[in-house]
Amino acid sequence: MLPSKTINIYPKSKENIDSLLSYYLDQYDVVKSESYEAIDKHPALCLNQLEFIVRNIAAAYQEVFRENLNGRITISNLLSYGIESLTQDEKDYQGSCSRIMILKLFRAFFVVKNS
Repeated sequence: MLPSKTINIYPKSKENIDSLLSYYLDQYDVVKSESYEAIDKHPALCLNQLEFIVRNIAAAYQEVFRENLNGRITISNLLSYGIESLTQDEKDYQGSCSRIMILKLFRAFFVVKNS
């Protein structure tokens, strides 16, 4: 589901990651703490793949995440949902029933949006 790494032209630097997160997520009331740690857990993702995930998270924010997550939403949590949902098979999803439901909702949103 992710774009190819071969079309990546920018490095995955802190400055580029900041710009990416700000561009797509500044309009939402999300906590930015620990976003780098969440990204560092997935060193295989290049910047264009990360941008693809964040762009889809932003598109689904109101309908999927805001509707189903309680309290303050962190970018690290959104990234966790986005990365797991778009890089793993549904049968491999892990976590609570509500987490698995949100992963499936996000994946369904993504499929409909991109079909």
